Order: sequence, then structure tokens, then C-alpha cells
Amino acid sequence: MNYNFMKYRYLIMLPVLMVIMVSFTYSGNNVTVTTHPPTQDFDLAASIKRGNALYQANCVACHMAQGEGIPSVYPPLAKSDKLTDDAFLVNGIKNGISGPIKVNGVDYNAMMTGVNLNDKEIADVLNFVRNSWGNKHKAITPKEVAKHLAKKE
Repeated sequence: MNYNFMKYRYLIMLPVLMVIMVSFTYSGNNVTVTTHPPTQDFDLAASIKRGNALYQANCVACHMAQGEGIPSVYPPLAKSDKLTDDAFLVNGIKNGISGPIKVNGVDYNAMMTGVNLNDKEIADVLNFVRNSWGNKHKAITPKEVAKHLAKKE
């Protein structure tokens, strides 16, 4: 055998083992092998920033700059009781809303057309709205948006 190869074979194999990133968990007589793909945490602050730009481009004409809406015509987004209904919000942005709705005890019956945004953009605009003007709600991720759209609620 070539002595140089044998001397450095561990250095060659180390990166391969690091890429695999396998962890073993022992539980009773069972051994579970779990691979760990690289993870990327959801960055709410970045989502809100992107969402602000999307809001200005697509929503501000009706819902206004401070989310106050137009009384009796377009409902407010600031301190709205509808901001906890993820399915309603996601589908409303993507597909539009028509017919009567009640927001903060006030009836509205204007039509909102759907907006051509992808899952990430929908999540971004919702994260902006749900965390602006006194609103403070949990983040919604693109993956959650996709699940709501797949259900066609």
C-alpha cells in the first residue's frame, strides 16, 4: 500500500462523514438513525421587512397606510379580530374575498380581489400586517401558507 494515502485517509474521510451528519439514538433494544439536513431558522424580522414592501405595493390603497381601512367600505387590519384566522387570511389574499364579513363588530360587504403572490410573499405580507399598528401575532411560514392553500378552505 501507498504509505502517503494511508497516512491521510482519515483527512479525506472526515469531510464525507461531516456531510452525512447522522445521529444515533438508543432507546431500549431499538436503534434509530436520523439524518439531519441543514436547517434554516425562519427570520421573522426579514419577513416583516419584505412584507412591508408587498403591503405598500398591493394593499395600502384600500387598507390604508396605518391599516385603518376605510370605514364602512374596507375593513381595518390594525387591531383586527380577523388576524388570528390563518386560513381566512391566506385564502383571502390568494383568492380574494366577496360577500359580507364582520370585522371588530362592524359589517363589511366590499369585494377584495386576490393578489398574485407566492407562498413566501403571502407569509411576508401577513407577518407584516400581523405585527404592525399595535398587532402582535405569531409568525406564519411559507410552509403553513402552502398547507392552507392545499386545503382550499
